[in-house]
Amino acid sequence: MTKKIYYLPNFGQLGNQLAILAHLIAFANKYDYQIIYPYSEQLKKCLDDQKIKNTRLTFSKTLGKKWFSYCVIKFIKYLTFNRNLQFLGALVINKRYVIDEQEAGKSFPYSIFITDWMFRFYAGVEDQQDEIKNVLSFHGQHSSRPHSFIQNIHHELAPAALVGIHVRRGDYATWHGGKFYFDLSFYYAQMVQIAAQISNCVFIICSNEKIAFDNTHDLHLVYAKGSDIEDLCVLSSCDYIIGPPSTFSGWAAFLGRRPIFFMQNNKDTVSMDKFFTYQV
Repeated sequence: MTKKIYYLPNFGQLGNQLAILAHLIAFANKYDYQIIYPYSEQLKKCLDDQKIKNTRLTFSKTLGKKWFSYCVIKFIKYLTFNRNLQFLGALVINKRYVIDEQEAGKSFPYSIFITDWMFRFYAGVEDQQDEIKNVLSFHGQHSSRPHSFIQNIHHELAPAALVGIHVRRGDYATWHGGKFYFDLSFYYAQMVQIAAQISNCVFIICSNEKIAFDNTHDLHLVYAKGSDIEDLCVLSSCDYIIGPPSTFSGWAAFLGRRPIFFMQNNKDTVSMDKFFTYQV
């Protein structure tokens, strides 16, 4: 009998979906499970079908229907009093659940139902990161233009370093009350600080809105103008990444093994010792 893990939430932007998939794949490989995941046009568009076919991951079109996923989650939460609960040979995960925090040697039932996206297996992702990056790498049609874009910058400008700036707009105006929605002047200040620490660096600007910095003659800026998937590929090729807390830029840092700095508030300052290795 095949053990299965059903991931039910049918929401989340690209970075969130890639992050949860990394943990699900790590768990499935370690404990011999098949993953049933909601069908996502976005993931289907960006991932390599051939690589996915050779994994434990199956996309379900039934779970891909938002109304169905929503109703199932509501029913399960009601039935289990919105708690993490194991009964009738199944484990139901409604809240934060970290595999690393479970007792050593713990065995898991044949069926696992997850209704919350905070399912994590950090040690598994760390141990399997090369395989996970390979499985969740983007299809060549999305990575070829970013590769050429980066190559041209190196050829034409010969920078000492490429610094990716993730200017997150749109939904960040309201997310957490707009706490991480920063003015362009603040991003500019961060770039000035880095330029003082890395001579001859080039800043690559990626944003989910059309933006333009004014009066930046003292900095060398290049705007990435691709899709969100292409922007993520560009960021993963930079030597350093700066932006507000985000699984989007975080995944880029993980994918490219690049140091990243998250801006926490509008008084934050950036220095080389504040960059860190991102853990998905």
